[in-house]
Amino acid sequence: QGSSINFSDLTNGNPVSWNWIFEGGTPSTSNQENPTVTYSTVGTYDVQLTVTTESGSEDSILKEDYVNVVALPAAPNTPDGETEMCNGANTEYSTDEVQYAESYEWTINPTEAGTLNTNGNNVTFIASQTWNGAYTIKVRAVNVCGNGEWSDELNCILNITPNEFFLSSGGEYCEGSEGVEITLDGSETGVDYYLHHSEDTVAGPIEGTGNEINFGFFTDPGYYSATAFNGSCVTYMINDAEIVLSLLPEITGTPTGSETICYEITTEYEIEEIEGAISYVWTILPEEAGTIEGEGITGLVTWNADFEGIA
Repeated sequence: QGSSINFSDLTNGNPVSWNWIFEGGTPSTSNQENPTVTYSTVGTYDVQLTVTTESGSEDSILKEDYVNVVALPAAPNTPDGETEMCNGANTEYSTDEVQYAESYEWTINPTEAGTLNTNGNNVTFIASQTWNGAYTIKVRAVNVCGNGEWSDELNCILNITPNEFFLSSGGEYCEGSEGVEITLDGSETGVDYYLHHSEDTVAGPIEGTGNEINFGFFTDPGYYSATAFNGSCVTYMINDAEIVLSLLPEITGTPTGSETICYEITTEYEIEEIEGAISYVWTILPEEAGTIEGEGITGLVTWNADFEGIA
């Protein structure tokens, strides 16, 4: 808007006169071969040229919507989005679409606060993992005429995120015992720690001391996770603790085998396998009857030749 265009006649055949018509331009007409025209009003305009040769023949061309006059874009609205963030988080900022804008330029101050991935009048902000403090974000529209005015700044805060520590891995416990102890290998002062299981908080808040944290013993099977909260930001601790309940094996059936022993030196006895059992313990009473060996479903008795009676 307000700039000029140099027009050129490219007619073959050596025309002797020219009649230009410039819709929306100044001048609006011209008899020059190559006129210069200024456009002061935003809009889309036609251009027409008629040429005359020495023989008096005329030829005319009309180019509709040939000139597009745009204005320098106005300042966008203040960016819209989160004003309080935590280290390492992502968020979207946006502004209104500005008339005549061909692109948008975003900036963040200070640059240490994070990075911006621009997508037109929207931007993704990726917060720094380590820096914290106050930052501002603003945007301006850009087109062929240049850079528009900056928007007003959006004032924001980037908060410290609690450090990550390792949660113990859990373990297996037997039915009837106190369960499995769950610990965190470190903590920070000024931070509260929580233990979660099945969407419930089962321990905490426990104040950080700078040392290991003991959440206690737990018996409910499943996965446990821990979080840290410093009043502004939450961090999930590294690792999940899995607790597995191990049930006692079922009672074995009565061993099968010889019930009357005469002259045998050894006798085998057998039971049916018990699901989940990893070994078996065989015993013989009274002890003077002999000895018995075996860790599987078969027990081998070596009889004492001097024993007589019920075993």
